[in-house]
Formats: sequence, structure tokens, C-alpha cells
Amino acid sequence: MSKGLIRLEEFLASQTPLSRRDILNLVRHQEVMINGHVVTSLVKRLNPASDVVHVSGERVEYSLSYVYYKFYKPVGVISTMEDPSGRRCLGDFMKRVPQAMAPVGRLDRDTEGLMLFTNDGELAHHLAHPRFHISKRYRVTLSQSVTEYLLSRLESGLFLDDGPVLLDSFEVISHQTLEIHISEGRNRIIRRAFACLGFEVKRLKRLAIGPIQLGKLRVGEWAPLTKSEWQQLEKALA
Repeated sequence: MSKGLIRLEEFLASQTPLSRRDILNLVRHQEVMINGHVVTSLVKRLNPASDVVHVSGERVEYSLSYVYYKFYKPVGVISTMEDPSGRRCLGDFMKRVPQAMAPVGRLDRDTEGLMLFTNDGELAHHLAHPRFHISKRYRVTLSQSVTEYLLSRLESGLFLDDGPVLLDSFEVISHQTLEIHISEGRNRIIRRAFACLGFEVKRLKRLAIGPIQLGKLRVGEWAPLTKSEWQQLEKALA
């Protein structure tokens, strides 16, 4: 998907297993060079086809082979590729995937469901950017029954400490379960929104990201996007 100049962060994320934190630390310690010059910023742009990048003295070879996967994240797994404390993380499940990839966005530890992985930094950036309004669908199971008050507030919107919350749409599935569509991705926004209204989220599951559905994936499984899924995603971002 990337064409022409791309950011250094996108290049390294697509061509190496380095996390953003790893890349930032390497830049801070002057371990990254482009065409023999030390880089001091993650947003430095380069031409991946012609510029030469070295990390800690080793050249990063460029390969234009982008891959796209979907994954069913279980409850209790943190949304990082590695964890110094030894907690279960995404990397534990993605070791058998041959290419180095990074997750697109996050799900909190207690939330299950669909995540996307890719080494295409530009696509990951577009999916995460609010300008593209990629709606995510969640199934929300509450510890108490849905009330008219709750539905009214969800319809009109509400305010949290870090700004307003407005759902794209919602549907009542049962007396304790709703499905909601939301384009925002702020930290724990769904749990915080319901807590603000006096409702505890007992279970939260992401069912879709834009046109990509969780489908028949089982907990802990991953699968490459089909050609049809990729075309749908590309169309949604156009």
C-alpha cells in the first residue's frame, strides 16, 4: 500500500520485529542511520527502494512483501508482542507466522475478539487514524439489565474526562447484551463510558473492524486475510 517516501517508524515496523518502543530507544541511542547519517526522529522520511538503513550496524534489507492477518485475542492476553513480566501477550500466539508483523491498535487485557496484524505501516496508520472513521463492532454484556435511561444516554452521547463519546449505532440483543458500533479508539473507552452511566461491563468482545469480521475464528486462532477481505478493507480506506 505504501508508495514513495515513508516514515522511518513505518519502514522499521514493516521490515523488522521491532516494537515502536524498541525503535524509539534505538533512535535515542543513535543506533539508526540512513545513508550513513544518524537519525534523530521517528518521523524522518525515506525511500525504501533506494535509501540504505542500518540499525545497530546491521543493514535492514527492504522487501515489498506485505501481509495481513486477523486474530481472535483471548481474555487475559495483553496487546504487546512481548512482555518483560512474562504475562501472556500477542507474541506468544504469532510466533509461527514467518513475517515480522505488528498489531493494529489494541484491546485491553480483559477484552476478547478481533485484532488485525500487518507489516504495512501505512495501512496500520490509516486504520488507527480517526480521519478514516473505521467503525468497530463490539458485543457488550452487562452485569445488569439494559434500561431506557441507558439507551437514551447512548443515543444522545456522553462526556468523559478525555472528551465526548458518541456511538455510530447500537442494537439491543438481549436484556443484558448490546452490539455497538464505534469509530473512536481511546483507552478502555467502552468500559469507561458504561461505567460513567452506572453499568458494569461483564464481557466485551470485538466482532468486526470495518468490513473485516471475526467470523469463524476460534479463540487464539489467526488467519491471513482473504483476497476478498483485503479488497473490502482497501475500499473502506479509499
